[in-house]
Amino acid sequence: MAKIFESITEQLQEFIEAQHLFFVGSAPLSPTGHVNLMKKAGLLISIVL
Repeated sequence: MAKIFESITEQLQEFIEAQHLFFVGSAPLSPTGHVNLMKKAGLLISIVL
């Protein structure tokens, strides 16, 4: 089950940056659109607020 956070705390940011694999997803506002989910891997994870 997903969790929703109001903001990214310093502790959560450190956890995210320590991950080697993560997923990026997007979904259109249209109910007939498709969800796009991609697996990403790499050494650099940037958090953009």
